[in-house]
Amino acid sequence: DRAKFELALREVVQRQSSLRTTIGQNPESLGHVQVIHESIDLALPFEDLTHLPQAQREPEMMRRMQAIVDTPMDIHTGPLFRVAL
Repeated sequence: DRAKFELALREVVQRQSSLRTTIGQNPESLGHVQVIHESIDLALPFEDLTHLPQAQREPEMMRRMQAIVDTPMDIHTGPLFRVAL
């Protein structure tokens, strides 16, 4: 059940501050600091591959997963993890 999974994921993110953390600038030291947010915008993209023939599903899933991995992450806006279903 996709809705239940998304709800559970949001609850885990709310409980774990490290999943709501980004990197910010410290104007006093000109260094970086961790910024823990009260909440974050969390998208759970859903991609249905059932329209593809069975033999094409796994290679397509791997291609899409690699595209997610290859996408640069903005450490200042977060989140610092990715999830897709």
